[in-house]
Amino acid sequence: MERRYPEGWTVAQAAYWLGFQDPAYFPRFFTRICNESPSKYRERKRLSPGDASRSAPTGS
Repeated sequence: MERRYPEGWTVAQAAYWLGFQDPAYFPRFFTRICNESPSKYRERKRLSPGDASRSAPTGS
């Protein structure tokens, strides 16, 4: 299951939400697991054209 946190949260806010006591540790952990920093991941996801959750709804 993928955990999503609200857009606009800082990395520190996400770290606390995920249960990290030290928000400075989260970016190191994330980078070790995902092979990219949280900010690089966020940017890549933001620019991903196939992410339907970020596209504008179509009107009828």
